[in-house]
Amino acid sequence: MERPSSSICRVSGDHRAGLLCHYLLQNGSAQFVLLNVYEGCYAGISRYHSFHAETNAHICASCNGLILLTLPSANAFSYHVYDLFANQCVSLPQPHITRQSINTALAFNGQHYQVVRVFRVEAESVTADSPSASSEEDWLEMEVFSSETGMWNHYCPLIRLPPELPKLSTAPLFANGAIHWEVGGYLLTCTLSQCNCKLTRLPNHSPNWTWHTMTFGQCLWESEGLVHYCYSNFEGIHTWALLEGQDRSNHPGYSNCDIASFEWKLVHTVKHETLISCNPDVFRRIESLVHTVKHETLFSWRPDVFTALEQNRYCFSLLNWKPYSINPCGYSSVLKVIYLRLPGVILSFDPSTRILSEICTFECPNLGFYNCSVFAVDYCLQGESRMENAGSSRGKEELVHLPLADLITKKKSNESRQ
Repeated sequence: MERPSSSICRVSGDHRAGLLCHYLLQNGSAQFVLLNVYEGCYAGISRYHSFHAETNAHICASCNGLILLTLPSANAFSYHVYDLFANQCVSLPQPHITRQSINTALAFNGQHYQVVRVFRVEAESVTADSPSASSEEDWLEMEVFSSETGMWNHYCPLIRLPPELPKLSTAPLFANGAIHWEVGGYLLTCTLSQCNCKLTRLPNHSPNWTWHTMTFGQCLWESEGLVHYCYSNFEGIHTWALLEGQDRSNHPGYSNCDIASFEWKLVHTVKHETLISCNPDVFRRIESLVHTVKHETLFSWRPDVFTALEQNRYCFSLLNWKPYSINPCGYSSVLKVIYLRLPGVILSFDPSTRILSEICTFECPNLGFYNCSVFAVDYCLQGESRMENAGSSRGKEELVHLPLADLITKKKSNESRQ
């Protein structure tokens, strides 16, 4: 199964930063909205690549413009690979393993794609086939679909899984020919060409979980040939680069890290109080958005005035600020910004300037934000797609707000014509 033809390339052209938003409505329908992010500070809607679906499709992963979706079916679920830019979808054959997977990833190298499902298998099942394996811990099992062969294949690498394995919410990453997952405080790396797997302890892994060591949000990305791991905790937002297996002469900025004893290098960190003090106007609007305080009782009527007294009152009101409200959810290698999800708003964060910019807002019932998930989609345009993108809505005065009412109206209008 070849990838459908598309005018999107990954080699040359006009590089753009995109953000795919998946918004789940309360009636069970969903919207898939592609935003073109400009200069890291505002966004326009790419309406040609946005649509409304009556049945919610769960996004398992995205990779280079392809999206892996699951839909409920007679066999519990079915997998579909959707080309975001060609607007084409391919349904995969049913997997052989019917039980629930730990996580599912998507890899696309420009020619063929692979879908990788990860399972926990009980130790007794592994030791029966491999006497050298320990019978005290559970092991990793994998099922891989290749678009080149059109078939699912089963693999059981002898990798022991961590004993505590929570439900995974971190989107997997395909980089440097390998898929990377966050698995219970470890980074699971699978090199697809060799089906070779390895577990690497994450820099924030701690055997003694407390409020101060808990991770509230995390994401993975690739930049300058290195896998990066970003997470938020009680103190702030931290980004690390994985140096294991890398030639440090190619990364002089990281040459002082002894990877023999520690495989990660701290790239950037910012405390919550620093983030708030550098962006008081943004947090003022966020707090007004989620209705934690009344805007008119705390601040000046003039939006450009933020007095010292008002700032003190604002910082005092942020004593109720919850660090778990910030969730790193992606990175743009084009704009060099980290995307952050908060209740009701998606932000971009520039680590070099510590400046936050609002990308879009969304309705969040009960002040939650799990009804809106986002995926960074950096791409480059050629030919007709470049012309189409130039016509997308691009306004700096008004923020994009989800859900888009006109997408629902457009779908109903199309259905009435049929």
